[in-house]
Amino acid sequence: MSSTIYLLVIALFVIALLGLFVWFSRRRKPTIAPAHELQALIKAGKAVPVKSRHSPVWPAPLPWSEINQITDPYQRYLKMGELVTYKAVNEGDATLAPLERLIYQVWVLESEVNNGGFDQYFFNPSGDLALDTLVGLTEIGAEEAHGLLREAVALMFEGAPARQRERRWEQMEAVDETKRAELEGLDTRFFALQEPIYQLVVDYVTSHQAGDDVA
Repeated sequence: MSSTIYLLVIALFVIALLGLFVWFSRRRKPTIAPAHELQALIKAGKAVPVKSRHSPVWPAPLPWSEINQITDPYQRYLKMGELVTYKAVNEGDATLAPLERLIYQVWVLESEVNNGGFDQYFFNPSGDLALDTLVGLTEIGAEEAHGLLREAVALMFEGAPARQRERRWEQMEAVDETKRAELEGLDTRFFALQEPIYQLVVDYVTSHQAGDDVA
């Protein structure tokens, strides 16, 4: 009799665990790829952009009219990054206004390099933006970041990174270990940047936008 009760308890315990697993699975949020990566997957037919208002890629970001009311420059920069990334994912980066494109370029550079170094930045679709990002960094006055990106481009691609990802991979495969070690040194210098990039972006956008319009 005792063994029967024991087996019944075990069975009930297993059923309870399965129920919890199903409940948590339904509550779990979907994993979202970075904007530029997701865009590449969409173009390659390996992902589908979610347009339904009932199940967006993530909650809609604040509009520019509300972002402009944020007084803390870092928080404002974060909300700018969320907005332009959301727009790039759902509408395509070609729809970004000039100021939005500049924000997006700098945002992607910081995100990729801080996450996996310049090697990750160049390997991912973000590397397509490298030359344009150099221009953007000059425009906002981010001299230190510009210098490091310029050095990285010269080191890995002799100043001419391919805009096509597959071609850029071929260029990267030809780089020897000595140069890769030097690239890691540039990563370390980027991590230690004292330059307030977020402040430079916010100041530039503030001085160039007309009211709530960033076009």
